[in-house]
This record gives sequence, C-alpha cells and structure tokens, in this order.
Amino acid sequence: MTSRGDEVTIRGRTPSAYEAMLAFRAVQQTPGVRDVVDELEFPPPDEKAPNPLRTKARADDLEPYLLHRIRRRVGDAAHVDRARVMGGVVQVRGTLAPGTPPERIKALLDSLPLLRGFRVVSNFTSE
Repeated sequence: MTSRGDEVTIRGRTPSAYEAMLAFRAVQQTPGVRDVVDELEFPPPDEKAPNPLRTKARADDLEPYLLHRIRRRVGDAAHVDRARVMGGVVQVRGTLAPGTPPERIKALLDSLPLLRGFRVVSNFTSE
C-alpha cells in the first residue's frame, strides 16, 4: 500500500474477491482518504461455486465496492451513478456517453466476474 496525498494505492494478492472488498472498504473508510486505486489481485469467483460477495458481503460494503469496479470496467462508455444490491440482484444506473450503444454496457457488465451469481438489472439513459 502506498499513499500520495489523499490517494491510496492498494496492491497485492487476496484469497478471494470478498477479502479484496474488505481491504478496499477499510482503506476507503480511512479518514483523509479521498481516492483508492485498487490494484488487488484475486481469483475471480468460480462459476461452479457460490460467489463469496453474494454469500458473505453486507450490502453497505458491497455497493460501494461494486460501484468502483463497475465504473472501472465501463470506463468512458458511461457514467455510472449507482450500484444497488438487493439480495441476488444488482441494479446499476447511469448515463451513456454519446455514441455508446446500451448493448455495449450490457456486454461490459456481463463480462465482470465479480457479478457472477447475481442477476444484473441495468438502466442507462442517453445524455
């Protein structure tokens, strides 16, 4: 872990996405930290086993973590306003960047291993 001003970079390997989320949230909630650069590595949730984020994580920790990871995956294709977790459903809302087809956002969300085991409902409006 390194810090520069109010930005903290976390690096390393964790046993699962759940532990990576816990580390991210611990740093994110530290007073004085404004931005977290998450470079943690972990094995993606296995398609044959329950996703530990779904079985262990509290929504209060999971929502900001997923929001961060979804924003990183979507990049400039859209602005993601919210990721809300209700049981096994993740609701993602935002605004598409000009020229971005909604199918691209769906494909990006579908390709995010952290969302395995969740049903993703997305609602993106055009600017």
